[in-house]
Formats: sequence, structure tokens, C-alpha cells
Amino acid sequence: TKDEIEEIKSNILTKGKSVNKGNFDGIFLSICATEKAFFIGRAYFLNLIESNGKYNLASVGKFFQLCFICKEMCTEKDKELIVNIYKKIIAEHNVLDSNTCENTLLGLSITDAWKEAYALLEMCKLTSEPTSKMFSALIVAAFKNRDNKFGWMLVEDALQTGKTIFREAYSECLVSDDKKDFNFLLELLEKYSDRISSDVADLLIEHYKKLVPEGNAKITKIAKRGHCTNCSRALKPVRLSLNEFEELKEKFLSPVLIGRDIFLKTEPSELRSFLDFIKNVGKVDVVLDGLNVAYAVGMKKGNSKVASEMLCKVVDHFTKLGKRVLIIGRKHMSKWPERNMKIIRKNSLLFLTNDVSADDPFVLYAAISSGLGTIFISRDQMRGHKFLLKDPKLRASFAKWQQKHQHYLKHVRLDGKVILENPLPYLQTIQMNDEGAWHLPLIFKSDQKLGVPAHLLPQITSWLCLS
Repeated sequence: TKDEIEEIKSNILTKGKSVNKGNFDGIFLSICATEKAFFIGRAYFLNLIESNGKYNLASVGKFFQLCFICKEMCTEKDKELIVNIYKKIIAEHNVLDSNTCENTLLGLSITDAWKEAYALLEMCKLTSEPTSKMFSALIVAAFKNRDNKFGWMLVEDALQTGKTIFREAYSECLVSDDKKDFNFLLELLEKYSDRISSDVADLLIEHYKKLVPEGNAKITKIAKRGHCTNCSRALKPVRLSLNEFEELKEKFLSPVLIGRDIFLKTEPSELRSFLDFIKNVGKVDVVLDGLNVAYAVGMKKGNSKVASEMLCKVVDHFTKLGKRVLIIGRKHMSKWPERNMKIIRKNSLLFLTNDVSADDPFVLYAAISSGLGTIFISRDQMRGHKFLLKDPKLRASFAKWQQKHQHYLKHVRLDGKVILENPLPYLQTIQMNDEGAWHLPLIFKSDQKLGVPAHLLPQITSWLCLS
């Protein structure tokens, strides 16, 4: 009842320290959503709008979120309320903030007006990137309402922009158990994705066994030379032609890295200085992400003596091999022990960025502009940069270039010997071979925590084999 609600609110406000009148409504509705206490949350929200006579966007968003999470409990009347509130807030606000966009889309996606939620997806793009949750909710709505064409368009849009589609959405894509749909999904994954999650792999296995009873679907491993231990077939080799590389270089450096605000934290003068530096340096054999290498083997940041010694050893390793080395570092490195910095400057080319600048764009620009064959050493996955390329062909070229040229510093022995994990010879992406067998690399939470590119960790990376 209304009195019970007011009593609960009064008790919490009296005793709580972090809860106040301003944030109570949102917190209470969030708790109801988390606990799936739909009827309590709905009663509270209805009392709220009855008391205030107008809608608070934050509370409305939390109510929509509650309805989405508890969609099975929502009646047609509840769904009508969602649509009516949506129409009122859209009439009152030209643009909604990204959080309100997301929550409103989630609420609207479970109603008959679900398709209007697409406008919210587009609206969100004005201020930020639409989330995976938004795409997944709308994909589920499209397939549930049998608008498959629209659903597949959303799947492609999500994958193209690097979003993680939730298992529930993939499940709706395949609910028809149509072999064409299954193959189309695999083709989209091959075109736009690096790898799949283990729960999506389980879903694909389930559907593959229904569609191809005589087939072989299994989580497996790939041997170092590139053969699947389940079907014994070879994966595709990593091959990047000079023409493919030159096209990547032309389309990626200035139009993408320079032209897409990637250097947003970089002063214009610093960027000009860097570009002039790279132009004058010419061809190098190795580009080192300085700080990344210095702290690569689990050392605590802040120990400049040990970090500079580590960098010295890695530089020494490559100079003894006759390699020309370029280091991208940060300006605070100039305060590292003078003796070690002198050795580093003597044996390598060094460019130090401002401490607020991001390292990745500088490393990528230096390595690609140097030409085919220049390797780079970094633990960073650089995954986001690939998704800046809209053309799937260029994305594939970037993935091949990265896999072929990115090396990982594995260990530096006490005697100074540097141990590198070199790239593998087979393609570490989703692929179908000439015989129609599919191989899809899996990513687990443990892979992500290591902070190492997944294609450099074959010994712990599992694959899904569909043969």
C-alpha cells in the first residue's frame, strides 16, 4: 500500500548514510531489478508518479530496466504504460542522454512498439556508442517479432562495430533451426569477429548437432603447426601480400589514426613533431612500446632502475642481431637512471610522448609506416583500432598484419637473454577451410585477464571445430 511504501522510505532515509531523498527512488528501483522484485518495484513506481504527477527521467529509466529484467512478469497493461511514458518523454526531450536511451530501449523492446526502439539506438550514437546490451535487446525483439531481415541487419551492425552480442540474442537468431541462418551467422562472425565466447560456442554446438547429425562439433585445441586435434585439418596460413599491406597503410594511417581523433589526448605540436620524426627516421626493424616492455614481466610500476635495465636488455638483444630499434616511450622516462638512459639512447631511436598521451596509436603508426616486415613488441591487444576500419577486407588485412608482426616479451633471464613468444604461422581468426570445416577461436575470462593478445597464447586458447 501507499502507506507501507512511505514507511519503508522513511525508515531507510532515517538510518541510511549514503541514501538521501534525491537518490532514493533510483536506488530502490535498482534493488528491485537486481532482486527481480517486480511487483514491489512496480507498486513503488506507480505510487511515485501518482504522488509527483510528472516523470523523473532517472526513475523512469530504472523502471524500464526493471520491466526488461522481469519481462515474463509484465502484463499487457504494464507494456502499455511503458509505451505511454516513452511517448511523453520523447515529446518533452529532443535528445536523451545515453543511460536514459539504453534503459528506454530496453523497456520498449518488450512491447509491441519495439521497432521504435531503433530510433533510440540511433539517438545514442549522437553522444556515445550504443552498448552491447542495447543491440542484443533489439535483436531479440526483432527475431521474436519475426522481422528476421531487420534482426540480421542489427546483428551485422553490432558485429561490425565490435559489440559483443549476448547469448540470448544469438539464440533468437537460430530459433528457426534453419541451416541457411546458421551458415549466415558463421559467415558474419568470420567477416567481423575475432573470436567467440564459450557460452556462444555451446549454443553453436547445440544447433550444429541438430542441423548436421552426422557432423562433428567439439571444443578442441590447435597444434603449434596449425592442425586441429579434432578433425586433423590444417588452418589457413597467415599471408599478407605487399599490395594488401600498402592498401592498409594508405587507408589506415592518415584517414583513421590521424583523422579519427585517436590522438585526442595529444597536443597538435607533439603530433607534428612525431610525424616529422617518423619521416626522418625512415625504415626500422623493431618498434618497442617502451613502458610496456619495461614492465612486461610482472614488475611493479615505479621501480625505474629495474624498468630501465629491462629495456636496456631488450634493446641490447635486438642490436646484437643487427636490428634498428625505435622506442616509443613517455617523457617521465627521461628521469630514469642516467646511465641506463644513455645506453638506450645510444643503441636505439627514442621518441618520448607527453605522459597523458596514449601509447598505442604512436606504436601502430610507427610500425606500419616503417613498412612490411617491421615488427613491434607490446602486450596490448590493439583490438579497438581494427574496428575503426569499416571495410571487412581491410580489417582482415590489419588482423593478419598484427598477427604476423606483433611479438610478445615472455621472459628476460638473469644472464640477460631475452625470450620472445613469436607469432604462430596459422591464422588465429574465425575461418572456414576448403572442405567446409569451421574453426572458431574461443576467448575465456582468464585470457582477458592476462593482458596478452589471444593470438599469442595458443597453449591456453581453445577452438570450436565444426566439421
